[in-house]
Amino acid sequence: MTSRCDSKLLLHIIVVGFHHKKGCQVEFSYPPLVPDTGECSGEVPLEWKHLPTLALPDGAHNYSKDTIYFHLKDKKDSSNTTVYGVSCYRQIDAKDIVNKTDDITRGTVQKSVCVLTTMPCFGAVAAKLELVTHAWFEQKDFTQLDLLKDAFNSLSLSLISLSSESQATMGLQLHEVVKLYKYKILVLFKLIMLERKTIFFMTPVSDLCNVILSLLSLFPGLLELGLVESVQPTKTPILTPTTPLKKETFDEEPFVEVSHSQLKQLNISSDTSVESSFALSEPADLASSALPTADSSLPAALNRPTSKELGSLEAGDVGKAQVESIKNHAYLAAGGVDCSALELDSADALYQIDLEDQENYIWSSSRSRTLALTDGENQDLSLTEPLVQAERKSLTIDISQAKKKVEVVPILSPTSITIDKAGLPLAIFTKGSVCHPYLSLSYYDILEDINIRSFVIGASNVLFKQKKQNIDVLVEDEPAGIVIMDKELQKQLQLTTEDLRFAHFISNRVEETAATGEFLEATEWEGGDEWIRAQFKDYLQSLMASVLAEDNNLLEAFNIHFVNAWKSTHNYKVWRNTVQQLEDVIPGHPYQGGVTLNDVKLQLARSERGRKINAAVDLAGKTVGEALTSAKSFVSSWWSNKSPTDTQPPTEDGGT
Repeated sequence: MTSRCDSKLLLHIIVVGFHHKKGCQVEFSYPPLVPDTGECSGEVPLEWKHLPTLALPDGAHNYSKDTIYFHLKDKKDSSNTTVYGVSCYRQIDAKDIVNKTDDITRGTVQKSVCVLTTMPCFGAVAAKLELVTHAWFEQKDFTQLDLLKDAFNSLSLSLISLSSESQATMGLQLHEVVKLYKYKILVLFKLIMLERKTIFFMTPVSDLCNVILSLLSLFPGLLELGLVESVQPTKTPILTPTTPLKKETFDEEPFVEVSHSQLKQLNISSDTSVESSFALSEPADLASSALPTADSSLPAALNRPTSKELGSLEAGDVGKAQVESIKNHAYLAAGGVDCSALELDSADALYQIDLEDQENYIWSSSRSRTLALTDGENQDLSLTEPLVQAERKSLTIDISQAKKKVEVVPILSPTSITIDKAGLPLAIFTKGSVCHPYLSLSYYDILEDINIRSFVIGASNVLFKQKKQNIDVLVEDEPAGIVIMDKELQKQLQLTTEDLRFAHFISNRVEETAATGEFLEATEWEGGDEWIRAQFKDYLQSLMASVLAEDNNLLEAFNIHFVNAWKSTHNYKVWRNTVQQLEDVIPGHPYQGGVTLNDVKLQLARSERGRKINAAVDLAGKTVGEALTSAKSFVSSWWSNKSPTDTQPPTEDGGT
């Protein structure tokens, strides 16, 4: 019997088949997906209930083989929240099977061999898994499973020796994606940075996954380290008409975190419990109004309720009374009306109650934001420093530091992604921004999930295209297939003259390299995949350096609308708070310079009208060129046919 090689990198090897009555189902898993069950039990954990539909994709019967990459959420509460799946699909005629089972009732048999791993080495795993799948199908006896168990042990040892950073891009055909989208590859690159709801639609699924993962590989470190939270929706509770009302507690706020780096400057202590402290999850306007100005005075009992009030309250209500007291004094200090002085039945009282209800709703919904305390100057806040969660420790503001500014850092919470000194990889797929190289129709409801703020999803089912009201961009397998629904987003993704130079240079070089056969995969050869990634890394770092320089003249070259939109994203705010230095990077666009005639032609080539103008100009140039050539030929012919006596100069006496 085959002994099992325990490895935390490789989780399972699975066989998924298509049953004519039950649909896609797990037929074999090693080790079992559910502990204490058989290898052929077919049981699937609740968290992975749609796993069979991912391993055996929609429309698989149209292809004899395919390769699928997908993401799942880790069943365990660990740092690796994403499980990476690789599935090799094959189709075989039923007549060729040696040992037929009772469930084979159709003319063809579709099965997938799937591997689940905690390491994003899609191409490296797929290369080995394709060999295993081919060998298993060549047996033509699907009851023989020892080969798969041996493959599990072999793959486990292989993954241990692999490096995620060196193998993550293996097998991706980035140059094919550039050849497909040409200069619009830069449009897709910028689109990923803006964290919008994007669907990629194409078949077969192998091409779909290659496009998405190749795009992600353009961002340094994103494919290797930046997908850890790519399937984790935000835990921030969102109020909807069907949401059941319940008593809200601080323990239910997972993202209320405060940077510890500025606490000493504000004399903040954490010695009291959360119920008896001032909540730092107030919105910016309310938090700033709670701090008195230099010429304002507040009651002495601002920080705590009176002893009589404490005596009349239960222990659990003390904190609420204090918070309400602080909010009431802050409201009065800001010019509000004291509702206690109004009669409850009066119109003014009802109006003030409505205002307070609205403020309380805003205050409650904003508690998921992270607040950092600064002194009003531009300071770099490091997310790697110790953080204090509001549900565990409390913070008490010293009112004497009234002139200090309370600034909201609009990031949801620090990410678990490992970030270097340059702030890379960008935290694009974190805190409710998800990425799925492929999703089946079973995940159709994800488009309307209120806990997902943005997504990059690959789909092969046409029904995903029909939910245009829930998506921002639809990308298909042709340059004209990039459909941007939002007009404002169209303006943000408009390529500048410098952008067009950059994109066309890469596109033309890849085309030339492919035409001459000079392409060498996985090298830094000009026009190859690594060369393309190096160009985009240079572009991204130049953009970052220009943002840090805060020079609008430099940012104009990147499209100022795009830059402003990027500054509003979560990944920008995480980067801005973590970046320490950019080595050997000069601010400014890498292709900046004056406008030339070639730039005008590039700009015209982007629109249908511009292409017609270019065609007319080319036709006119061709016509003029042909006319000049014809005239030159005529003059040459006339000159050559001219007799020698016609060209001989006259003598002095006028004779010939």
